[in-house]
Amino acid sequence: MRIFVDESGNFSKGSEWGLVCSIALPDREVGPARRKLEFLTRDWPRRNGELKGGSLGVEQMAGLVETLFQRSALSHACAIHVAGEDFSHVERHKAGQCEGLTQHLTKEHHPDLVAAVHALRSALEGMPAQLYLQCLAQSELVESVITESVTYFAQRRPRELASFRWTVDAKSPHGDTSQERWWRDTLGPLLEARSLRQPWPLVRDPAFDYRHFERSFGFEKEMWFPDRPRETVAGFSIGKIVGDNLSFADSRSDILLQAVDVLASFLRRALTGSLDDPNVGAILGRLQIARRPKGKGPLETVHLVSASNRTTYGGDRADELRRLLRGMTITSRPMMRSRSRGRRS
Repeated sequence: MRIFVDESGNFSKGSEWGLVCSIALPDREVGPARRKLEFLTRDWPRRNGELKGGSLGVEQMAGLVETLFQRSALSHACAIHVAGEDFSHVERHKAGQCEGLTQHLTKEHHPDLVAAVHALRSALEGMPAQLYLQCLAQSELVESVITESVTYFAQRRPRELASFRWTVDAKSPHGDTSQERWWRDTLGPLLEARSLRQPWPLVRDPAFDYRHFERSFGFEKEMWFPDRPRETVAGFSIGKIVGDNLSFADSRSDILLQAVDVLASFLRRALTGSLDDPNVGAILGRLQIARRPKGKGPLETVHLVSASNRTTYGGDRADELRRLLRGMTITSRPMMRSRSRGRRS
């Protein structure tokens, strides 16, 4: 499976919405999708040689979605209502993450490991709040992509779960930035620690084939715990799923990264209320999977995140936002595959 990631908007104080978006494609569909998109967009306006959502109309975006839909693409999005964030809470959230990185280091740990973890903490302490929010959104997105794609493709194309290759839009043409390196280096360990507290849901049913996933990423090893004796645990190596196969690339060289930019741009503009067309949400929803967050509440397709522990989003536009998100769930892909003969999902 190939996953392409980009962001839209600004996560700095005073902004409205910031979000990250992805497209996940089966390996065998990547080449055909690229060729079809190159042909479809050959006469579309470009900015510095790239497709940009702000330069396109809704009909063009709908054509792009249709092309990706026909190639079994999934789109995920994680959004932060930056205008509603209390940045003093964001700094406290970051401070808690800093403390969590080093609080369980002991004399048992190798000095090189201790030094490396303290270097990661120092880098996080110096990271501006807006970049921290972006890291938070990116991490939540990656977890959503993994957990939902595994459940989805285990029913439809289980061989796709044997590999995950991630391509993230690079912010600098001169190599990885310090923020990108920090996020990449900490993503696997942080998500693995979270999965110990909140195990990934696997459906034990003959309709779900996890063999390729388990063969590639399953492990059994002795685990160190700060508050109890070591024990042997079984699980999945998130480090192998993301850290070993994640790279940053210039979007000018990849039309699939440009396609993510278009989707992210239209979604952000829909969230901010700057698009007049009421069909945008329904169009974008075709590539998404509706899920019930934490097993309760209404279905949602966009993962809304806050570092301020907010439970409501959108401010004065909350009702309009709820209508947008409900519209997206109506057209979304079903997570569970229909077992009715002859019916596609």
